[in-house]
Amino acid sequence: VLLRLYVILFRINLRCARFKMAKMGSKKKRLLFISQSSPFPIFADGATLRVYFLLKEWVNEFDCHLLCFGTGREIETDLIQLCPHDLVPYSRRVGLVGSLARVVSAKRYYSSQFANLVSRRVSEFSPNLVFVEQCFMAQYAPQIGALPKLLSAVDAMSLSATKEAELSRSAINRMIWRYVAFQRRCIEKKFFPLFDVVTAVAKDDTDYLSRICRCPVKTIPNG
Repeated sequence: VLLRLYVILFRINLRCARFKMAKMGSKKKRLLFISQSSPFPIFADGATLRVYFLLKEWVNEFDCHLLCFGTGREIETDLIQLCPHDLVPYSRRVGLVGSLARVVSAKRYYSSQFANLVSRRVSEFSPNLVFVEQCFMAQYAPQIGALPKLLSAVDAMSLSATKEAELSRSAINRMIWRYVAFQRRCIEKKFFPLFDVVTAVAKDDTDYLSRICRCPVKTIPNG
């Protein structure tokens, strides 16, 4: 009788241990999603639509936290239903000061408030992976630190500007686009190599970024 009781207790403990292991194994890993655009309104533009469907796929596999710039058109309940989030208002400098700042600095979509928030979420949320959407958001790589990070660049923004310069008939426009290409190339060369993997949607962009940034770049076509 005692032996049977011992066997029964052993089986119960074994089942409990298996249940705990299965529960631990099913726990989702954490992903911090950093985006230039918010996912709402969904059909506002191509970038918003892309972010929405990317995030919708990620939340099936990961415990996600979204960190993005907002326009004020977002509906809070939509974001809450999708995943926990931080929405930072984006304001572009206008007038002479804004124009001069854009001429002097290559930085776009950068703010100290957003950088501090990235650092705080990396510390508090402790993500297993950081997914960064759009080229300019690569500027926040230093705040992410040594965590595994992937940059979805979509395209090579300096290559796009170079092509615009080549197609421009006006000498002034060509000069402007070449300068824009130079500015964007500075961003790509400085921040893209800090990522473990960079993705682009076209092979031309992949080959170009691999050459100038000397970092792993993969082609993942849209659709």
